[in-house]
Amino acid sequence: MEKFESCNNKLSQYKKIIIRLIDALDKHEFEIFGELYTPFTIYHQLTENTRINREKFKTEILSLYDSFPDMKHSITEIINEGNKTVILFTLEGTHKNVFRGNLPKGKKFKIQCFSMFKIDVGRITEQWFIIDYHQLTSQLS
Repeated sequence: MEKFESCNNKLSQYKKIIIRLIDALDKHEFEIFGELYTPFTIYHQLTENTRINREKFKTEILSLYDSFPDMKHSITEIINEGNKTVILFTLEGTHKNVFRGNLPKGKKFKIQCFSMFKIDVGRITEQWFIIDYHQLTSQLS
């Protein structure tokens, strides 16, 4: 029983790391990147397999928050398996600044997204992210 409880505590720690990340992003506390991501976290978006460091990743996220300053996450599901944590979440916000060449019209969007995180020694070492940009841009037009 003791071994099982120890395993459960570790899994809940992984969930806490991701929930802490999401909470910080929603509060625009972007310094969380230096704390939770390693300097060379591998970040995958859709079929891309690009190795970028946390500063490049942070720049991309800041650009999203510039376009959608009120953007918020609502976690639907969070699951752990080994050192990987998966979240299914709703992302919503209002288009207030230029996004991918599209001028802002003040329209709101609400889409489902998926992200999986690999965590080693309390830090995110790899992340996969799926967002339907077609659905997002169609809601903004």
